[in-house]
Amino acid sequence: MSSQGLKKHAGQGLIWGGGFRVFHMVLQFGLSLVLARLLSPDDNGTFAVVNGIVGLLNAITFENFTRHILQIREPDEVHYQDHFTAAIGIQAVIFVITNLSAIALKSLPSYAGIAGYIHVLSPIILLSSIGGFHYICLEK
Repeated sequence: MSSQGLKKHAGQGLIWGGGFRVFHMVLQFGLSLVLARLLSPDDNGTFAVVNGIVGLLNAITFENFTRHILQIREPDEVHYQDHFTAAIGIQAVIFVITNLSAIALKSLPSYAGIAGYIHVLSPIILLSSIGGFHYICLEK
């Protein structure tokens, strides 16, 4: 690939990747504003705690490992199936840890009320493995 073509692809990748991240942050900020107005302070606090716990457990995602796909090389040299299998495996382990955390929180009286919400939100971790993997492939 020529130097000019590489610059063009890098610029497009930066625009698409950066644009997606900005869109995601704006959407999340808007959701926070709407929820702050619609929910009672107790419900908003519950949402914030549940979202924080799931976000913390999802911080160890497969995306850190799939950045390997983005290295410059021939498309035939990238083993997408291996990356996808690893993504599903890593996210499945995080899914199990999330549900075990929810079970542990049931034993604490002050957090027992949010355990059910964590169980309900835990499938998002599995779904993020598929969507996140495809996002990385599009970024490539």
